[in-house]
Amino acid sequence: MDSPATESGSAGHADAGEQGMGDVGSPMQDVSGSTAVITGAHSWVDGAVQTVLTNIRTSSTSKSLLKVLSHALPSPSPTGHTFQGIIEAIHDSTPTSPTAWINVFHAIPGRFNLEELPTSPPSTPGPAVGGDDYFTQKIFGSAVPITDYQQDLSPFPRSPRPVVPPSSIDVSIVERYIPPSNSREYNEMFALNGPSILIDRLVELSPDNGSLVFIYPTKTGAETFMNEYLSPILDPVLRSMVVTNGFSSDLGLSLGAMPAAHSLLEHVELERRIRQLCARLTQRSSTMQRFHGRRARFELAYSQTKAVHLTRQAWAKDWWTRQEKVHVTELVTRAAQEAATKSSNRHLDRPPTATELWQKLMRDVETRPYDEGREPKTGVEVAVFVVARLE
Repeated sequence: MDSPATESGSAGHADAGEQGMGDVGSPMQDVSGSTAVITGAHSWVDGAVQTVLTNIRTSSTSKSLLKVLSHALPSPSPTGHTFQGIIEAIHDSTPTSPTAWINVFHAIPGRFNLEELPTSPPSTPGPAVGGDDYFTQKIFGSAVPITDYQQDLSPFPRSPRPVVPPSSIDVSIVERYIPPSNSREYNEMFALNGPSILIDRLVELSPDNGSLVFIYPTKTGAETFMNEYLSPILDPVLRSMVVTNGFSSDLGLSLGAMPAAHSLLEHVELERRIRQLCARLTQRSSTMQRFHGRRARFELAYSQTKAVHLTRQAWAKDWWTRQEKVHVTELVTRAAQEAATKSSNRHLDRPPTATELWQKLMRDVETRPYDEGREPKTGVEVAVFVVARLE
């Protein structure tokens, strides 16, 4: 069985140096004294989940149906992402009499295989209606197609572009742990007209204490991923490919670099921009009233940094190879075509095809062992936020 994709970074609140401070007059919720609802590999997200559960409990209406949307980037990983643990914590914290049913929407890009979504029942299912059948689920999942925010979205309508009815989601979970392929996903993340993954998810939140859990790598975390997780595996694979096949050294430079990693923001700046976005959305009623019919109010309820240790299964197989496949295929194919016109690889009986080369590269990233002493020792720093929508 694969090991979990994350290990505990720092449970509960971070040290004062890591903790985002609330504005005077609107302090963030204090959950430091609460009993943990998430333990084990994903215990580092417990503080955010405690905030979400508080929002659910303090909603003005008693709900028989909770709607949760999971937007796992770049593609869902049953072990790497936290959405399963968060959903189970919500499940375990909601009443069984009367039953609070939970409808989960998995927002996935079109190229993702629906069969790979997690389908196992929660660890403690709810009772059947009118009975006490232990194996009756009270969590129901479905998939909704969503645009990949790493693509060029300029031909599409601007944000907001909800994928479920506006004002319908009680808990939304957006999480990413490795840098995106390019800057498109975060370039306009805080722009009112987008395309913005934050605007699109916020417009979907219920006005009755709906919560957005937003987990995103900081610049420090992205550089840790590059230096400690990816480079020790990818660099020797690329050197071997360049030497063996007579490729230009530019291939190694192009494939080994993820320019977006160095352009991400640190936690302090991310928090500042999220607070600014919440204030602008609260003040700018025209944007939100088009969907809600009334003024919307958004507040930052939780802000922390956490160090998350990623397993090879998660970052290599579930995330990096899927996210970078198109980029890798294009560059390797071009390098193979250029090498075919040279004499440097004539000693080979049959030069490998471009398809064989990029497939081998992907396999090596997934399975090649780390050289002794090069295993990752540091967790990838991520910023963890909870934004609440209030009446």
